[in-house]
Amino acid sequence: MLNKLGFGPCYHMREVMEHPEHIDSWVAAYSGEKIDLVATFAGYQSTTDSPGCYFWRELMEAYPDAKVLLSVRDPEKWYQSMIKTVLNEDLFKEVDGPTTSARRLVPVMFDRMFGGSREKRPPHQRLQPPQRSRKTRGAG
Repeated sequence: MLNKLGFGPCYHMREVMEHPEHIDSWVAAYSGEKIDLVATFAGYQSTTDSPGCYFWRELMEAYPDAKVLLSVRDPEKWYQSMIKTVLNEDLFKEVDGPTTSARRLVPVMFDRMFGGSREKRPPHQRLQPPQRSRKTRGAG
């Protein structure tokens, strides 16, 4: 949608799959290491969803004049959407096979975002999307 609104190209999980050279950086970021977001987002005007949404604070630091849009969703619907799209391990199998670096990203994302893989977490503990403060950066 951001591409259609003139804020493209937009960085999304699809970009990660199309640029396998970014995968190691995202694995490092989800593992708690600081990465060069300016280099990672070079050539992009916007980002949406994972992996960028998890690092919104770091992105605001790197791009202090950027606009941030916050959406609020039902946690159950959000989780189901994530499982079907950006955290769907089958998507990575289709892209580059089970033994490559792309296969390492999904478990690391799950560990960081949900405190464990979907197999290890009971449903009521899986439904905890990243909490964002509405008072950040002038939001009401």
